[in-house]
Amino acid sequence: ALPTGDGSVGALLFGLPGTGPVQLNVNSLWTGNEHDTGAYQAFGNIFIELDHADPKNYRRQLDIARAVQSVSYESRGTRYERMAFISHPAKVMVLHLGANKPGGYTGRLWLTDMHGAQITAEGNRITSAGHLGNGMEYEAQLVVLNKGGRIRIDNTAPPSGKNPLAGVPGAEKQTLPPTSLVFEGCDSLTLVLAADTNYLPDSTKGWRGPNPHAEVTQRVDAVQPANLQALFDAHVADYQALFDRFQLDLGTTAPGVADKPTDERLLAYKGGGKDPQLEALFTQYGRYLLISSSRDGLPANLQGLWNDSNTPPWRCDYHSNINVQMNYWPAE
Repeated sequence: ALPTGDGSVGALLFGLPGTGPVQLNVNSLWTGNEHDTGAYQAFGNIFIELDHADPKNYRRQLDIARAVQSVSYESRGTRYERMAFISHPAKVMVLHLGANKPGGYTGRLWLTDMHGAQITAEGNRITSAGHLGNGMEYEAQLVVLNKGGRIRIDNTAPPSGKNPLAGVPGAEKQTLPPTSLVFEGCDSLTLVLAADTNYLPDSTKGWRGPNPHAEVTQRVDAVQPANLQALFDAHVADYQALFDRFQLDLGTTAPGVADKPTDERLLAYKGGGKDPQLEALFTQYGRYLLISSSRDGLPANLQGLWNDSNTPPWRCDYHSNINVQMNYWPAE
């Protein structure tokens, strides 16, 4: 998966054509208390079921200069494109699914939770709301904006023992809830998600603030089709105000090497090939990760922000003997 984040909300996007698993995190979702640090927790997933068989001309890209992910491919004569980002100013994740022909999207999606939260749906919105044993409350809301076609709620659980997402990353860790949103004959879909907890950095109030429901609702409701372009432009400008502070020129890579996919360039580099622009890209990728996992909130933890386990290595916590310092040495 490729990571994205706004400093407090993170997502891992797998980019599969037939399904679109998106693994979610909120950096304040922790077990434990003042006497036991507990562990950083996985939040949940978005699972998208699509009948896009036999994909061709597949391309996947993470644009670290704009903090935008994209996927494109062809299936049955239709060109499909996805674009995803998490906006720090708006505090929402946006995932847009488009096509060059009308009616190309029929399928369903689930919002799942890693802690048995209640999943409910109303209209074009799915809500996941729950709490941990330490009094932490959390919530996620996912709204689907469709162009063309229709959306309806389905409360029919998958047949016993059958998982329609068998083999999809992350699906094996969870039981799909009976509630899903079904979309039929849509020209495009725009998924808008907000998530938060009631964590409050104030010991005198027991580290807990108000339930996040009102704040999460406000963030999602503020996103409408008419302001999506403005929201995207504000995201890019906000991110680039940090990312564009630093540039690195180590030389130019030969065109035959620079044109290859990143995984092939890494293999060639490991074998001794020269690729100075890959070295510069690696440096900038580290900056992308820190910006995406550490902004006006909790600092980056041992895995930055991204974690799909409720029992992560070393609790995914803050090791102040060396690891926190190492995370921030480059930035400082």
